Amino acid sequence: LGYPGAPVHDAVAVAALIKPELMTFKDLYVTVETEGDFCKGTTVGDMYNVTGKAPNASCIMNIDRQGFVDLLVEAVKRYD
Repeated sequence: LGYPGAPVHDAVAVAALIKPELMTFKDLYVTVETEGDFCKGTTVGDMYNVTGKAPNASCIMNIDRQGFVDLLVEAVKRYD
């Protein structure tokens, strides 16, 4: 999905709670870079455990897009 923005991001988070089998998760150490010259303020996920620190977040790495859209359409139909 790339960086979809807040509304879709929130929908993905809710979908992860309702139907987690739609997503592939990976536990990562995640931090905010505060000292870098080029990426200060950037959220960084240690994909390859370069820092050796224990994971502190479960990140969505992949999503079944069609399953997510189907879940979203099903939810919207309930509000009609």
